[in-house]
Amino acid sequence: MRLSMVAAVTLIAIPAPLCGEAPCCLRVGAHAGRTGIGEEVPRTIVGAQLTVPVVAVLQAHVSGSHFLLDVGYEWQVEATLRLRHPQGPVYVAGGAHVRRVGIGDVRIFDLGIVGAIGLEARLGRLWPYGEFRIPYAGGVTAQWVLGLSYGFGRG
Repeated sequence: MRLSMVAAVTLIAIPAPLCGEAPCCLRVGAHAGRTGIGEEVPRTIVGAQLTVPVVAVLQAHVSGSHFLLDVGYEWQVEATLRLRHPQGPVYVAGGAHVRRVGIGDVRIFDLGIVGAIGLEARLGRLWPYGEFRIPYAGGVTAQWVLGLSYGFGRG
């Protein structure tokens, strides 16, 4: 948890002077999705995200997700850099992935990498998006999420 707080503060503070080139200075939102490939039983994901544009085509993105499980708990935190197409809604992303799982007395903590490809549109201050991600932390599990962010600042 401490690592995610440090990452969030760093991603907000560092790009602040560069926001003049960015389309919107800060976006926060929620997402929901499912796991799929590589699992016998797909799981539902809910979470939140923070996106800070560094320059027009590069964004720092932090997301936290909770898995809705019948027994135990699982959560993940991802910090990625998104590279956007200059004239389109497509982006690719890569970064760090942290996952924590607990069932009964068993606790698992994994640190790994994540890659993603997505589409993000802008409708005024609203930014709907869809993303396909592949985190690798103790195994590969494909995920897809749909989200909606609200933009603050200039834009």
